[in-house]
Amino acid sequence: MGLWKWMRGLDEKSLNREPDPEKVVEAAWLPLWQVHLLMPELLDREIPATFSEDHTSQLNFRSMVPMGRIFVMEPRLERARAVIEEIIGEEPRGQGER
Repeated sequence: MGLWKWMRGLDEKSLNREPDPEKVVEAAWLPLWQVHLLMPELLDREIPATFSEDHTSQLNFRSMVPMGRIFVMEPRLERARAVIEEIIGEEPRGQGER
């Protein structure tokens, strides 16, 4: 049954699924200072976004500084990630990504 849902785009993780305009997703997990630089740029490019400070995440070498998570609505995710990549010079990653 799971494979059938995935193939028809009904599964949450399906590649065929249309972006949900009601769903908020994480666009990037970055050092907090970068988040503060990116937020005005996203808003200037008409990509509504919000962020949260993330001081209690896993302590590892990727997050030795205060981190922040940027969130956007799912239909704007690809555009937001492209803007972030353009500004910071590398592909943004989420909190669970390496």
